[in-house]
Amino acid sequence: MALPTESRQIDDVLTHTTDLYLDDLDDQVYASNPFFIRLDSKGRIVEGGAQLNWGIIYDKVPGGSYGRGEAFNTSIVNTKTQFRAGWARYYANCTIDGLEEVANSGANAIVDAVETLMEQAKMRIADEMGTDLIQSGGTDSDKLLGLLNYINDGTIGGVSSYAGITYGTDTLGAAIKAKTNTTGGPFSLSGLNVEYGRATVNPAKPDLLLTTQTIFDKMWDRVQPSQRFPGGSDHNDLTKVGYSVVKFNGSDVVPDTHVLTGYIWGINTEYLELVILRGRNMVFEGWFRPANLDQRIGQVLWSGQLRGRAPRLNFVMTGVT
Repeated sequence: MALPTESRQIDDVLTHTTDLYLDDLDDQVYASNPFFIRLDSKGRIVEGGAQLNWGIIYDKVPGGSYGRGEAFNTSIVNTKTQFRAGWARYYANCTIDGLEEVANSGANAIVDAVETLMEQAKMRIADEMGTDLIQSGGTDSDKLLGLLNYINDGTIGGVSSYAGITYGTDTLGAAIKAKTNTTGGPFSLSGLNVEYGRATVNPAKPDLLLTTQTIFDKMWDRVQPSQRFPGGSDHNDLTKVGYSVVKFNGSDVVPDTHVLTGYIWGINTEYLELVILRGRNMVFEGWFRPANLDQRIGQVLWSGQLRGRAPRLNFVMTGVT
């Protein structure tokens, strides 16, 4: 193959190679995090539209038993409202120096350069999103609403509200509170079971527990002798991509490097969705030349948001040792 030294030939190689490596970039990023994997396997990565509003029912309509001649309660009662949030946005930059591009303009050199940049872009976005998916408290409108924001009661991390609704003692404020335990102390299966039970309203219960490797190792040591994994086990979405998993009350427990020290998150993924914008789902913008720089520049862009409808069916433990 002739060396593509002319700029239009280089453009062709860049474009073709970039398209090749971007083809499954979204799958690669989503496979980098056990939370993403579980949402994807349940079909909870969905496309969104112009607005990001979703509903919550926080109280009951009038009703109950009644006696002969007793009037019904026909009053209008506020029972539902909407969560509201903005779109989170993430990018990873790719820049090729113009002189380096020309000096190493063989097809193989360009392919290697693009492959390296795409891999770095994947790693950067996966790390940023993976961190915010868990640690973001919702105070930065450009970031995902993380578990710290969704699974909270206003006592952790300085978080005071979720998606526009403030935690409180009123009916609405209490309805968005998750089960929170900040007592801390040595890890125990019995203590974990108490919090798991508090977040369970049968048949709804947490199906994914995320924690640190240290706490996972302690749990593994206690439960491993009784672990039995049939061929059709529902945790295959995680193990098939290489994650270590143990079972607790039928839920999958997975270590995640983005979880802060001492935390255990109990997540009911049935009421969570990762909403993405089609035009920003790992889309590559570039390669373009700045008017005043000898460079080729492009960015990988993503935009979406994590939305949840039932905070009370989740739990978090902090200070666990």
